[in-house]
Amino acid sequence: MYVGMGQGQLTLTPMQLANAMCIIANRGWFYIPHTSWKALIMIIRKN
Repeated sequence: MYVGMGQGQLTLTPMQLANAMCIIANRGWFYIPHTSWKALIMIIRKN
């Protein structure tokens, strides 16, 4: 099974796959992941 970006017949990123599984686990609710935005803001503030 290929889970990379665009490998084989599966053409989605690991983050998209994780979001799909989270939607199933949360009974159809989609929550926007904020950890990456927080990390980005911290990196910008350091510089």
